[in-house]
Amino acid sequence: MKDANASAIVFDVEGTLVDCVPQTIECWRQTLAARGFDFSGDELHRYSGMDAKLMLSGLLPDDYKTVTKPLLAEQGERYREKFLPSVKPFAGVRDLFKTLAADGHRLGLATTCQPDELRSYLRVLDITDYVSAAVCGNQVRREKPAPDMIKLAAAQLVSGMSTGLYVVGDTPYDAAAALAAGGKPVGTLGGGFSADQLIRAGCVRVACDLVELLAELRSLAGTGRPRSGRKR
Repeated sequence: MKDANASAIVFDVEGTLVDCVPQTIECWRQTLAARGFDFSGDELHRYSGMDAKLMLSGLLPDDYKTVTKPLLAEQGERYREKFLPSVKPFAGVRDLFKTLAADGHRLGLATTCQPDELRSYLRVLDITDYVSAAVCGNQVRREKPAPDMIKLAAAQLVSGMSTGLYVVGDTPYDAAAALAAGGKPVGTLGGGFSADQLIRAGCVRVACDLVELLAELRSLAGTGRPRSGRKR
């Protein structure tokens, strides 16, 4: 594909490229329980993908101001020590990035995780050679559903050659951030939200796995045949 038809595609990482949502939710459950706050996995999943500070303000409105900073630190330490080593990539990540890069698209990452966590993910994903921009949560004031991370990543990808901005994520908060940044959200099911939930959040397509995601992205960007998968 010629550069004149290239698109910028920004990917979420956790729950989209790596299978870590169950671990993250359990880590939060344990961290909150250690402080005397009892929440089920289902209660926590509703906030999956949201800025953790916003999540805590919703879960703990009376205690938010005093416990947020220590909870964030404790959750991060527990996750790195107990859960991060077990995280694996979803099948097909490298083929997805290799094909899209060969089509001429500019590929980036926008993730709420911290830089050391992203480095760990990138080691198992093996896609660094195809990534032209990577933004972590510590680089912006507001995380998803705010558009800040998407805008920052897109600014490093979009140029006069780009014909569109697509944002791939597994949660309604990814979709909200994409729309607020002026991009088209594309959903995946790796984070445990349903296709209907993602479509209601604004996703123009939803893919059940990364093989289907590749076909959907190539169809949207004009580099592949349309599929009969889930669409708005």
